[in-house]
Amino acid sequence: MPPPLLNGIRYVSRLPPHLHFERATVADLPVLCDVFLNQFVRVEPHAKALRMGKEAVPLFEAIAAACVRQPFALKLIDNQQDNRVVGFRLLGIGHRDPSLDPYPIQPQITAPNVLTFIELMEHTKKLWLDALPDVNKVLRREISFISPGYQRLGLGAHMLHHQLDFDKLKADGVQGIVSEATSKANQHLLSSRGYKKVAQLPDSVYKQLFIHLHDGTRNIEAFFYDLR
Repeated sequence: MPPPLLNGIRYVSRLPPHLHFERATVADLPVLCDVFLNQFVRVEPHAKALRMGKEAVPLFEAIAAACVRQPFALKLIDNQQDNRVVGFRLLGIGHRDPSLDPYPIQPQITAPNVLTFIELMEHTKKLWLDALPDVNKVLRREISFISPGYQRLGLGAHMLHHQLDFDKLKADGVQGIVSEATSKANQHLLSSRGYKKVAQLPDSVYKQLFIHLHDGTRNIEAFFYDLR
């Protein structure tokens, strides 16, 4: 029987015994890249619409490399499947002034479809920065993913704030958590867990770029969880 619904989202207070979280480290970069290439880009709406493949790995690797050097990255492991990584969460500290970021993300990208995705994300970032003029330091949800065979079990909701110390974050000057949510499922999850939608990429951007999304996703939406 699946876990119960909480505000429309399945949520498990305890993981099944064969699943557990571990901190993701630099040593995990190859397996995280493998999950990204062989699973994430096949189901994530924007990656699928832009037909992203191995040319997107440098972007993911740059994001992941920055996040695993900070104490917020997690991997979800299935003990019954030879300790296979079946999900991950990549978070990192971000500032209004990116030169202050502890690990700036500066990938070398030439593929047009990946550059288009970066453009969409940068546009969304500008919108939420404008919407939150007093916010200068955040924890950014860069990428979170649960493998398809493990979705709709409440694991994404469980992973959302797992092992995050809000008091320590606030003491370190972090004013909130920001997520540029690129899928309808992620947007629904965030809105059900106390995040406020603060910006949305206009429909006109997608029309200009001839991007058509699947699964009901319409736009990238930016959400903010206020820690102040």
